[in-house]
Amino acid sequence: MFRLQFFIAAAILLSLGQLLALSWWIPLVAILGMALLYPIRNGGAFMQGFWSGLLVWGGLATYYHWTNQGILGDRLATTFGLPDGWLLVLATGLWGAIGAGLAAWAGQALRQAVKPLARA
Repeated sequence: MFRLQFFIAAAILLSLGQLLALSWWIPLVAILGMALLYPIRNGGAFMQGFWSGLLVWGGLATYYHWTNQGILGDRLATTFGLPDGWLLVLATGLWGAIGAGLAAWAGQALRQAVKPLARA
């Protein structure tokens, strides 16, 4: 249980710091690197990345939507045919969560693929 909490906390802090300063895809590379270096059990890699991404992207989208009283979110939601800006926040969180989950899964799969080569 501690490994799960450590991975999620580290991924959130690392991703949030990079997301605020750099491009949107940089945290995905960081999560891939963390999953590559930090051992994760087979079934948990996607879910750990998913929850980390959901908290980071969803939290940041919620913060931005909240601080500008939803003006930008509501306008963008209208552009995409959504009735409310909060649905756009939810979609942003899910999009980031899926991307982070796939990055963690890819890092864990790459770790397993490289591991037999290191023993030889």
